[in-house]
Amino acid sequence: MLSYDAIVVALFGLHILLEQDDAMVFAISNLTMLKPTLFSASNKWVRQRAVNSGPVIMYSLEAKPYKSANHYWPLTKIEKRKIVKDECGKTNAKVSDGVTTKNDVQLATVVSFNKKSDSMVMTPIESRCISDPSHCQQGITIEFWLKFRSGEIILTSGGYTKRHVGPGFILKYNFKIHRLQFLLSTTAQLWSIKFKVKKSTWVHLLFAWKRREGVFVYENGDFLTKNETGKEVRYPSFSNKFNTLAVGDPKLFIKLKSGASFEIGHLVIWIRRLRAVEIRMKAFMSVVRQNSMSIQCCREKSCKLSEFFFHFDV
Repeated sequence: MLSYDAIVVALFGLHILLEQDDAMVFAISNLTMLKPTLFSASNKWVRQRAVNSGPVIMYSLEAKPYKSANHYWPLTKIEKRKIVKDECGKTNAKVSDGVTTKNDVQLATVVSFNKKSDSMVMTPIESRCISDPSHCQQGITIEFWLKFRSGEIILTSGGYTKRHVGPGFILKYNFKIHRLQFLLSTTAQLWSIKFKVKKSTWVHLLFAWKRREGVFVYENGDFLTKNETGKEVRYPSFSNKFNTLAVGDPKLFIKLKSGASFEIGHLVIWIRRLRAVEIRMKAFMSVVRQNSMSIQCCREKSCKLSEFFFHFDV
């Protein structure tokens, strides 16, 4: 049996880990919380169900997701003039007429791309690291929720928004091998990873890169695959000519309507490579529930989180 002090230490350690992001959502199986406000960044925690009747899910009413991120597009609302706000940076997204919001049973409100010509463009992107990873001194991390149905290009940056080569990064569907493919390139090196995800199913994807470590892919918080070495290339640096991030059809000059049909939620970018423990946590922290429609998603994630951090009985 663990003492209350031991539990306090464990939870305080979790709080320290998450101190940069105060959108904290966690569940503790079979754990009686005597002081649920002790670890709250906002001192306003909500307890969803009674103690000892299953997982106790608590979340902050005043949370701001991804406080430490450089860019965060919640993708839950399209404003007037077809704008999606950047909650952490200064680069709002402009969406085409075909892009809409949709109520989803798992993630509540998401953005839906229905045609190959649908696009969402963020430009000028304020960090050169995003358009040219050659400038990423601490690496880069990109994460989002994706439900892919069909088509080709999902996400592009830098040179890949206007041509078929970098520097920049691109996530696309490779028809030849029936896999998703992620490519990230500097002016001198290219990393490529191919992996499979189930179509028409929500998956949390996270791509983490640092020059000396290569590209790592995580699915639902778990390590999936990596490419540590890459290969040598020679791509010209175009300075700020292609300082763009695009979701859907990047409007390539050489290929029209190259986008895809998919839904996406909570697109986040850090101009640093997240640590493995941060990645595992953020996969479960990535959605702050807005209404009852998203309970299914978050309940499943919270149960996995409780097994990972608190596998004990009081």
